[in-house]
Amino acid sequence: MKENKNIKNNKNKPFKGKYSEKEFIEMIKGCKFIDVDNFFISLSSYEDQKTGDIIETSVFEGNMKASKTKKYQKPKDPKDPIWEVLGKILDKLEVIESDIRILKEDVTVLKEDVAVLKEDVAVLKEDVAVLKEDMSKIKRCPTITRELAQLN
Repeated sequence: MKENKNIKNNKNKPFKGKYSEKEFIEMIKGCKFIDVDNFFISLSSYEDQKTGDIIETSVFEGNMKASKTKKYQKPKDPKDPIWEVLGKILDKLEVIESDIRILKEDVTVLKEDVAVLKEDVAVLKEDVAVLKEDMSKIKRCPTITRELAQLN
């Protein structure tokens, strides 16, 4: 069973100053209720002589207490999915590296085999040349030519 750990961030230092509407609303956004004490609202208005507009000013003054609760997921442990993915990629890279090493060895063997084949082809060419020469000598002999003709 998981323990419910209360983590308090005690920043109980008082602060004061001017906040824009956006800043103030951002602080109290999400609060269901705001407790107030000695809270006064005073309104004053005047007419701008140059433009003729009515300027109304509202002053809110007093003590205020607001609290809000946020729910968020606990930070993930270092065995984050990204680390798992990176581990799998590294494993695959090792396999690829091994495959490349094996392929290089195979290519070296193939090169040696091709060299042997080239030597064998050269010997065969020499043998064929000798056979052609021998055949031309045989064809020049009249008795062998007659015997070959009778075989066909």
